[in-house]
Amino acid sequence: AGPHIAADADIVIDAQARSSPEILTVGSEIGVGYARSDASATVTLHNNATLLADGNVILSSNTDNTVDALIKTNSLFNKNKVFKKVSVSADIAVGVTEAYSHAATLIGQGSAITAGGDVSVFSVNTKSLDTVVKVGSTTGQIGAAVAVTLSEATSRAEISGMVTAGGDIFAIAQTISAKNATEADSRIGNSFFSQVTKSL
Repeated sequence: AGPHIAADADIVIDAQARSSPEILTVGSEIGVGYARSDASATVTLHNNATLLADGNVILSSNTDNTVDALIKTNSLFNKNKVFKKVSVSADIAVGVTEAYSHAATLIGQGSAITAGGDVSVFSVNTKSLDTVVKVGSTTGQIGAAVAVTLSEATSRAEISGMVTAGGDIFAIAQTISAKNATEADSRIGNSFFSQVTKSL
């Protein structure tokens, strides 16, 4: 026999994971930034486990993964005058962000759930990824802005055991991408738009 939980009301088992790193890198001529975020939440009802409730049974896993990264360069001097030996001046900004999130609610084989009300098996994964890389220079000759983003978001809601309910049975897996933005912008020169970008 496995673990047994009984209640004359509801049974609620919930796993939550949240991660929200922020990175801000501001450099002159060269700016490099890296950010990584991991969030995983899992609820598993193993083999031979039983849940018995007179009310509702709710099993849920929830992840919330948010990454905000801003990497930019702003040249403050005329490099052709400050560095007389350099024939070509360059501004470079590189940003790399990684975001991985996983939510899983699993009812294994051999397990049993009996409820007088509803049985709900939820898995919700919410992801927000925003990466901005900017190069702004009124005096530079070459500008390069590179943005690289890697992300993975999954959600699983599986029922492999026996489920009996007096009400409804729900099995819902949902992955929500609230924001998925990657921007690389290079403005070199003394134009009006370059001036506006540099002032941001």
